[in-house]
Amino acid sequence: MQTTPFNSPRGTRSAARRLAAGLAVTGALLVPAAALAETLKGTAGDDTIVGTEGQDVIHARAGNDVIKALAGLDRVHAGGGNDTVEGGDSHDLIRGGDGNDNLSGGDGPDRIFAGQGVDKVDGGDGDDNLWALARKDVQGEDDATGDSLSGGAGDDRFHTRDGEKDTIDCGDGRDRVLADYRDEVLNNCEKVIRRPAQARRGAENRRDRAERLEQRSERLRKRAERVERRAERVREREQGGRPAA
Repeated sequence: MQTTPFNSPRGTRSAARRLAAGLAVTGALLVPAAALAETLKGTAGDDTIVGTEGQDVIHARAGNDVIKALAGLDRVHAGGGNDTVEGGDSHDLIRGGDGNDNLSGGDGPDRIFAGQGVDKVDGGDGDDNLWALARKDVQGEDDATGDSLSGGAGDDRFHTRDGEKDTIDCGDGRDRVLADYRDEVLNNCEKVIRRPAQARRGAENRRDRAERLEQRSERLRKRAERVERRAERVREREQGGRPAA
């Protein structure tokens, strides 16, 4: 089986650095060999992507993928296809894409956004924010094919005013649900506030703001990495110019 480095916009030198960090693609299996934060990218096929113990940004792309984020403050973009995502023991951000996805946050205070399709969302333990606001899914006023959201233990927040008939199971903790009048909310939810389904623009504005903040955070992270690499090169030059003892 051929092993190739991750796709990299910086060419083979960047790919070599990633491979040296223990990150490689083996067929359709992506596995880490070191706990270093990285950006992991899937393929157009069906991939199994395993993160590191550090902070990862995972783009699964198309295909029916299985993503295991492990520990660290991870950001997961499931992409197209029917995907299964398992977050780790930290504060994760998980975004479903097109297709029927199973999204699980694991332990920790997670943010999970169901995408288009009939999705199952499980926040797990921790104070989670769970969103199902994909207005593109809604097929008329009688659309009953909504998403299923489960909060698990913790004080969770649910946002489901998209016009579909979503099912909300809050679980343990003091939970808050912002639902529309079509949603089925179980009686283990402490506070339920029902309003008409939001217009598409109003429903997705907050998602757009969250996406912009995430992109800004990613740019800052990459800038910090560039600064660190420059500092490392300076240190190497200084050490190389020292006279032998």
